[in-house]
Amino acid sequence: MKVKYCRVSTEGQSVERQLLDSNQYDKIYTESVSGSIVMEKRDIGNQLLTDIKCGKVNELWVEEISRIGRDALDVMRTLRLCEEMGVNVCISNLGIQSLTNGKRNDMFSLVSGIVLSLAENERRSIAERCLNGRVAARKRGVKFGRKQGIIESDSKFLSKPKVKEIVKDLKSKYPYSVIAKNRGCSISLVQKVNDKLRDITPTGPARKEPPKETTFKDPELLPTGFNAYEYYDEEMGVEPIKGIWKLKYDKPTGSTSQQGFEKK
Repeated sequence: MKVKYCRVSTEGQSVERQLLDSNQYDKIYTESVSGSIVMEKRDIGNQLLTDIKCGKVNELWVEEISRIGRDALDVMRTLRLCEEMGVNVCISNLGIQSLTNGKRNDMFSLVSGIVLSLAENERRSIAERCLNGRVAARKRGVKFGRKQGIIESDSKFLSKPKVKEIVKDLKSKYPYSVIAKNRGCSISLVQKVNDKLRDITPTGPARKEPPKETTFKDPELLPTGFNAYEYYDEEMGVEPIKGIWKLKYDKPTGSTSQQGFEKK
């Protein structure tokens, strides 16, 4: 099967230029993802790798070698897989192929290696220029981030698709660093999600019923001043979060107030 892989870095960019010859291929893989993300971590890129491993692809076309990625080691792994599976990789803008008459093209390895190094250096240069630009802007008084006065509600924050996935990983007790790597986010975001979960109260708008009290086999194991509850967020559609609510006796009448959620 003759296929083509098209990639752009952001949603605002278009792949139309890469699809001008789309009628020449049996299948086209298109996606919007940063070239710094390894191929196997991309949704469409991983599908392409799977098809290559299954022997469905015999010829792979890309407009530029940087469309495969801008991480030299990752691109070389993809090219090595194609070589092992007998897939002919064709780079349109360079006019070269990895196989010539069924044999390895040594010139392809030489040229692709040089171009990959340039692409990786360009990515680093862009990141450095962006950083320098932000520093210069801060010195001019420019402020970054969310506009002042705009506060995102916890329910809106926790309803985001990526946050839902992080919640599932937190419940599975994966380390912060592992979650951040697998979900393609920062460790600070994982910590923020964990803090939001800890601050959830059972009186939130997502609850339609009061929390159900959990029975402990040995009540004496429950710390003094704590009640056990099971929290379920129907809006998020995730599994129950089991934990304990700390009660603080700070009112003259002796009534209690809830002071936060501690995950078991």
